[in-house]
Amino acid sequence: HNLAHDPDYKEIIEELKEKMYALQAEYQDTDHQQFLPLSADTVSHLAVDRPYKLEYKPSRGNSANFNTLTDGIAYPEGDAYNISLENWCGFRDVDLEIELDLGQVCNISSIKLGFLQDQARWIFLPVNVEFLTSVNGVDYMNITNNLCQGLEKDEQILKVFARANYSSLKTQFVKIKAKNNILPEWHPGAGKGAWLFVDEVIVN
Repeated sequence: HNLAHDPDYKEIIEELKEKMYALQAEYQDTDHQQFLPLSADTVSHLAVDRPYKLEYKPSRGNSANFNTLTDGIAYPEGDAYNISLENWCGFRDVDLEIELDLGQVCNISSIKLGFLQDQARWIFLPVNVEFLTSVNGVDYMNITNNLCQGLEKDEQILKVFARANYSSLKTQFVKIKAKNNILPEWHPGAGKGAWLFVDEVIVN
């Protein structure tokens, strides 16, 4: 039963709205959008619904059986306040190592995957991200080693892409390795394993 649509509660709801807007104006906080949950986008790319294998099982979130990392759903890059963790795979005390099969040899121009930073919740960006490709699934070429930002204190909650860009590379198999972090000295959990959260591998 949704009280917001119940006529018996209409007057109370309007009164609460007026009080909320008055408080926002008093504290010069009139951006109503920041209180709404951030929505994920549907993304079309070559790896959507493609099977993949994980070297290590996620410590939190959906596992490979649910195709979360190639389900075509990803949050936009940038601010990630009020973000839901339902569509993310979380890894702790292990690295992310994923291998996926595009189904056939394709010409690709980029690979990217999204990571979450929310240091208060022990979620840090990876130490580095390594992209590898192969035509036959046996011989792999290291495309790039993409270093994400370090362990400086940053209270921003962000979705950040690690990317590999190149011109018309033929490949069928893609491997990505993201090295997890140890919480730095300034953090309350110093010395313990950080969380690594990933939402979508995007191949174009």
